[in-house]
Amino acid sequence: MAETRGFYLAAFSSAKGALTAQRAFAQAEIETPMMPTPREIAAHCGLSLRFAPELLPRVKEALAGSGMAREEYSFYSMEYGGGSRVVVPLK
Repeated sequence: MAETRGFYLAAFSSAKGALTAQRAFAQAEIETPMMPTPREIAAHCGLSLRFAPELLPRVKEALAGSGMAREEYSFYSMEYGGGSRVVVPLK
């Protein structure tokens, strides 16, 4: 059986939003490398921040404190395994 691995990401509606979030995460000492938004997530600016699933509560808190509107970003789960990947929107 193939191993499954994954991560979460935050996708943004603008590059400015992605950079604002990156600063907020740095201030909160949350490691979130920037990456291209996967093609399965088409309605965003092309920049996403990747993070471990267990960091979701801290990521949400940092974004809430950044002054960004909730409509400016979305969360997704990315899972890899068996030669494929699955992207799932999170609430």
